[in-house]
Amino acid sequence: MTYSYDQNTRRCGPAALSFVLGVPLDEVLSRWPGGWKDTGDWRDDCNDWPDDHRIVIESFGKQQKMVTLQEIFNGAYPTGTIVVLLHFKNVFQKHWVVWEETTTTHVRVHWGNGHIANIPAHDFVDLFMASETYFKGINVKLAGQCAYTIVDAPPRLSWWQRTRRKILGWWAKVRW
Repeated sequence: MTYSYDQNTRRCGPAALSFVLGVPLDEVLSRWPGGWKDTGDWRDDCNDWPDDHRIVIESFGKQQKMVTLQEIFNGAYPTGTIVVLLHFKNVFQKHWVVWEETTTTHVRVHWGNGHIANIPAHDFVDLFMASETYFKGINVKLAGQCAYTIVDAPPRLSWWQRTRRKILGWWAKVRW
């Protein structure tokens, strides 16, 4: 990739997309649904959901391909091509990282501040699966397990998919 992944942690989602897509961060931010709101607090996390990523990726003529935890541990994709959502204390404290490699004991990820973090494999699984723990039994999935890679989109979407994209784009803009 030609762009460094060294943005601050508040812009972790757009920075991860910038890294994987190979485009400048400003280009990703300019296409963010509803505009990127750099508030410097918890509201930034509310502006950075998996659906926002999908809409930005589609604006570049690409698609998300969801990746399983098993595929991450098997190294099924090239280095630096998988974006992973990790959860911490609650569903709103999350961080987007770019997967680097998996060893027998650790998972290496680009953390977003210019460093590569080595996370013990069992901790990585806990951070990846954490969102399911918070809402166990309630059947709510706000920003659940999410890991994806980016693939080329088909040449033309059906009328239903285009309508859905417009509705979701509109919805993303009025969420605030």
